[in-house]
Amino acid sequence: MKFLYFDQVGSTQDIVKDLAQADEIEPTWVMADRQTKGRGRRSREWVSRDGNLFASGLYPWKADPTLKPLASFVVALAVAKTFESYINPVLISLKWPNDVLVAGAKIGGILLEAGEGWLTIGIGLNLQHHPEDQPYPVTHLLAHIPEADMAGAEPVFAGADPILAQLSKFITEGLETLQTKGFAPIREAWLSRAARLGETITVNLDSEQITGTFETLGENGALQLRLGDGTLRNILAGDVLL
Repeated sequence: MKFLYFDQVGSTQDIVKDLAQADEIEPTWVMADRQTKGRGRRSREWVSRDGNLFASGLYPWKADPTLKPLASFVVALAVAKTFESYINPVLISLKWPNDVLVAGAKIGGILLEAGEGWLTIGIGLNLQHHPEDQPYPVTHLLAHIPEADMAGAEPVFAGADPILAQLSKFITEGLETLQTKGFAPIREAWLSRAARLGETITVNLDSEQITGTFETLGENGALQLRLGDGTLRNILAGDVLL
């Protein structure tokens, strides 16, 4: 595993994509103290403030390419597992498809991009700050670490570097599981942390808004919603409103 560190870049995701397109495809992580052109899902701007984590990983892909989109569940799980070392695990949940929530508020973003034989993973995590004036609740990691855990010579939180080291380990292990054993073990672990499982939720789709009971996660990663008329709706893309 290779790690590259920068003070400032336009986008860590663009760097790893350039490596992939130049056929320099080996496990590599790029981290920057700040980004000037960070982006999230659907090309949304990602606010980049000093003290938070901005990183992107490049991984070779040798398995069935149809499994690649399911890597988003691997990454969300890895973030959850990493944060469990810092805060009460009860606070952490996963919102379909790849949002990590702490105390019900979003704490980061995940962006996957892929090409033939490779996968890139962009991650932005709010560690010391979170953006204001968002249309949904947001938070940051330090807000949930007890003061006692930050006291003394060895505080539990020591910055972004150790978090990336732990996170990259979990992601590497999860991608290996996905490519060799399929989605089933990832699905089971994700459902054990799923937000609002078995409850009524609303999902915004491109052309409609639907409400139903979040029943489970399909074998293809689809959110399965039981509607009022009893039918089961499989949703592959949408925004869940909690």
